[in-house]
Amino acid sequence: MAGVQNFALRVNEDGFVLYPGIDQNLDRTSGAGLPNPNEEHSVKRHPLGTVLVDPSGGRAWRYGLAGGVALAAGKIVQSEVHVAHHEDMPCGTEPAGETTISITPPSTDVPVDDYDEGFLWVNDDTGEGEIHRVLTTPAISAGATGDIELYANDPIVTAFGANTTVSLIRHAGAQVIVHPSPPTAGMYGVPNIPITAAYYGWFQYRGPCPVLYDDSGTTIAAGNHVRASDGVDGAVEFLDRDGTHENEPEVGVCLVVSGDGEYGLINLTLPGI
Repeated sequence: MAGVQNFALRVNEDGFVLYPGIDQNLDRTSGAGLPNPNEEHSVKRHPLGTVLVDPSGGRAWRYGLAGGVALAAGKIVQSEVHVAHHEDMPCGTEPAGETTISITPPSTDVPVDDYDEGFLWVNDDTGEGEIHRVLTTPAISAGATGDIELYANDPIVTAFGANTTVSLIRHAGAQVIVHPSPPTAGMYGVPNIPITAAYYGWFQYRGPCPVLYDDSGTTIAAGNHVRASDGVDGAVEFLDRDGTHENEPEVGVCLVVSGDGEYGLINLTLPGI
């Protein structure tokens, strides 16, 4: 019945709804109790990316893991920067239906567990364009060959050929960091509380949320669209649709203004379910 439990929605007394992810390694009996977005965990309680929704308040959070540096409340975090040289890697000629993929990273080691809950995709030759969810990752030294395990329900569809190459990417919520200015990866959300380095917690990506203001350029007014600042780490600044940064992704819309270096209220509109 574990699979049924993984998919079951849970609602707490305040009407918050939990949309669990899938983690075939996670003991879901640990960390009993319904989730609270204002808590952190030293031990993983939910799959990365699990979504918690406050329907009546219009807010949503997703579960993630802080990287090696503590995170402050109200500062936008991003995914960790993608590791170079873990793309276009040689792999074994695996048959359709296989969930064990042998890969050979050419010049950069693959750390143990680094791509757990992430993705492997085929970027060239037979099977190209297909993507699969990674279950476990062993430590693989550069130039050596090791086996990546896929989720049982996400096996290879098209058999790999002799020239097939694959790439790896971490889960977006694995080892998140405060976004540098400018950001170097996709935005994941905003913690509502401080989160200890290497702890798990909830990151808000939708709805009203206090966020650090960078008001040193164009003044942000209520109703203005905002983007991740290119001058202050973790902050938002005015998004000028006609300026030099009109192609920057929108973080949200200002609800209540604040002073430079303070925390205004932003209606977050980051992508997500």
